[in-house]
Amino acid sequence: MTIQCPDCNSTSVRTREQVYASGTSTYRGDNRSSGLSFGLTKSLSPRVWLGSGSHSGRRQSVRAREAERFPFWPSILAPAVIVYFDLYGGWVAIVMVASLLWFAYAAYDLKMFYSEWMCGKCGAIFVIKEESTGSENPEITDDLETEVISPEEGGKSCSICGDWFPASEFHYGGKTKQSYCRTCNREVSAAYAKGGKEAARAFREEKRANWS
Repeated sequence: MTIQCPDCNSTSVRTREQVYASGTSTYRGDNRSSGLSFGLTKSLSPRVWLGSGSHSGRRQSVRAREAERFPFWPSILAPAVIVYFDLYGGWVAIVMVASLLWFAYAAYDLKMFYSEWMCGKCGAIFVIKEESTGSENPEITDDLETEVISPEEGGKSCSICGDWFPASEFHYGGKTKQSYCRTCNREVSAAYAKGGKEAARAFREEKRANWS
């Protein structure tokens, strides 16, 4: 199943991390100058001058700015200033609470930065639902899955971790008889969200190598 934007149905979607990385770059430049001049004092004594300078900055596309992570530094700078100058007053408590809330939101956004996707057409930001990247998604499971059935009726082994589970473990996402256990399904989905099809494949092969 192709991943689509839930707002405009466009397939031009990437993770926030990918949008930010591809649309952000830094630059640096140097310039130097030199010359000879004559002063108007004394006996027109010559003067040699040399000069140099540098400049640097960051370039970002519009989408990269929208995908950028919420900054941590304001939540750390304000308390640091208060502690350094040993400030007091009722407003200090307000600033500290605001800084704590700011830090909490920045930590949450950092987590979402690696799991959210962004539409290149309309700019919508969304999270892929678990069932949309389940074990029967051809974007993830293009290799042949082999189910190992337990002699005990009503259960089988997960095709990734190899552990045996009751049949109920393989019923999720509106589908039955999945080949992955719930835990492996979540981990495969997380690997796919971060690195795409190849990352999901590498995760499955690594897990299977431990028991197959």
